[in-house]
Amino acid sequence: MRVKKDRQTALSFSSSRGPKIVADFERKYNRISDILDCNPKVLDLVHRDLKAAAGSNPKGRAGDYTTQNILRALVVHCTEGQSFRRTIIRIAHSEFLCAFLRLGNRPVMDYSFLDRCFGAIQPATWEALVQRLGAWGVAEGHVDPSQVRTDTTVTEANIHWPTDASLLWDAYRVMTRLVRRARPFVPQVRHHRFWSRPWRSTAAGSAATPRR
Repeated sequence: MRVKKDRQTALSFSSSRGPKIVADFERKYNRISDILDCNPKVLDLVHRDLKAAAGSNPKGRAGDYTTQNILRALVVHCTEGQSFRRTIIRIAHSEFLCAFLRLGNRPVMDYSFLDRCFGAIQPATWEALVQRLGAWGVAEGHVDPSQVRTDTTVTEANIHWPTDASLLWDAYRVMTRLVRRARPFVPQVRHHRFWSRPWRSTAAGSAATPRR
């Protein structure tokens, strides 16, 4: 049985004593924590999927981790952009992140368990979660719906670099194709010959021959 969250939040006495970058890191996660607390319906959405995936324990024993622990661990995973293994290592080595997860006296969960929980959350749930947080951001004035930001993904393709020689060769081939198509209409160019096949060097390297 999956419990949604602990009734009593564990006290945390961790405070930042590092440089500004550490303070900014903690400020960011404190802000994320406040946003999650202001949107309890987000936890309800995730709890529905995790509860269905966990099933029921015959002895009625509750799970080791609450939905809140799991959701906040997934937030760290997505925010840091690391693998599940490295995410768990980072959480285990950070008292601040353990407090962010609200683990209390629990040990950090295993990375394979977090991976299974991530897979148990349905795509429709993620979409509903994003829509609810977006609507809350608009209502609170944190998001301006008049401006839309889009991200694109660049995929490496197996193409050649546009060198001067390759661009010149491409231009020559296109020009040759156009002239050949114009031959029926301009008889004066019939006697011209064009080498449009790729060229390759001979074994000796002293001459070049057209590729058959």
